[in-house]
Amino acid sequence: MKSNQKVTKAGFNLKDIALLFACFLILPLHSEEKRLRVVSLNGSLTEMIYALGKEGVLVGADTTSFYPEEAKNLPKVGYQRSLSLEGILSLEPNLVVGTEEAGPPEILDRLRSMGVSVLIHKSSPSLASTIERIQWLGELLDAKDTASRISRRIQKNVNKASTDLPWKEKPRILMLYSRGKNLVMVAGKETSGSAIIELSGGENYIHEFTGYKTLTPELLLKKETKIILITEHSLNSLGGVEELWKLPGFKNIPLPNRPKIVTMEDLLLLGFSTRLDQAVNELQIKIKNSL
Repeated sequence: MKSNQKVTKAGFNLKDIALLFACFLILPLHSEEKRLRVVSLNGSLTEMIYALGKEGVLVGADTTSFYPEEAKNLPKVGYQRSLSLEGILSLEPNLVVGTEEAGPPEILDRLRSMGVSVLIHKSSPSLASTIERIQWLGELLDAKDTASRISRRIQKNVNKASTDLPWKEKPRILMLYSRGKNLVMVAGKETSGSAIIELSGGENYIHEFTGYKTLTPELLLKKETKIILITEHSLNSLGGVEELWKLPGFKNIPLPNRPKIVTMEDLLLLGFSTRLDQAVNELQIKIKNSL
């Protein structure tokens, strides 16, 4: 029986040609997906992108992006608050993601005016905001299932840790942040330092102000604390533990009365990213061992 399908001189029937043409129409969509070039302006977002399995889209990041280890090898575009326009443009991104800390604003405006998509996610250091940010990136990078799985894990583990505390009375904890001996700050309310302390079942030493303020002897005379929490980078910038005890307000504390010092990796402790449940668990263990 003869087929009614028309055949070209090259031997293809018209149905095959139509199918091939449809494939060419679909192909650019997938090619466009592969050509996604992302610059991350925040270490927590970079960590999330890796956790979502989408690190292949990253072409650059800011200097706070040092986890996981592979992120250190990404081309850097400056610190998130003082970005380099030329550095970003040299990487030819078509998507830039950051938080409200990214800036200066005129750099972001210039990127937008040049046709680069710049998306800023505003949030606070909290469990809810962390999950919201993971879901946002999952939607943006076509990794919704992975984002949901990570979010469920964090929610479950943090909720368990927050209700099953290893102590009866909340330990009072002083959080220090430093970038050298001449810049030592104390974490007040509404900071990532205060938030991680409270999420881990502790009490922040400072209730009198919000944000970070310079360390003074007067701040330390108000009440006693048994634990000082400080990031590894901050402690190193001071020159180590012995140098910390030389700071104003600390040098007059008798050796037997000195608070215990708890240190953790900067991004793990304050990043509120995909390792938030790990941060809470690790901090609780270190606090318990210091009581």
